[in-house]
Amino acid sequence: EIMHYVELPNSTCQSTI
Repeated sequence: EIMHYVELPNSTCQSTI
């Protein structure tokens, strides 16, 4: 599984697959 991390406007990281 490849996990991609995206930066959110609130300076937090959300893990999306």
